Amino acid sequence: MSHTVDLKELERKAWKSVHQDGCAMPAGLFAANIMVVFGMLAHFLDYPRLYVYGVLYAAAFPSWVLLIEFANVRLPVVSVPSAAVMVVIGCKGLTQFMRLHPIPTAEVAVDGNQ
Repeated sequence: MSHTVDLKELERKAWKSVHQDGCAMPAGLFAANIMVVFGMLAHFLDYPRLYVYGVLYAAAFPSWVLLIEFANVRLPVVSVPSAAVMVVIGCKGLTQFMRLHPIPTAEVAVDGNQ
């Protein structure tokens, strides 16, 4: 008496019920929440780069949901470019920091005495 469950059918029913009930934009609410949180952090910490991170992070999830719903694409094709942009920005910041604050060589004394 084995009972098989078709996961694709369950997923289709779950998405269909969400869209028929009129609450089709939890992903949009998530994006708005992320924009508010990152915007407040960027403003209060005086760190403008967080606005860019907020936009990239907030745009990835709703775009992914829309790709699943309308194009039936189940790969993270939106998250990967967003993450790549974040990594490039981080590498650029790390490179600038390393140029401004180079690692001291062994010849330089730590306390300033010879």
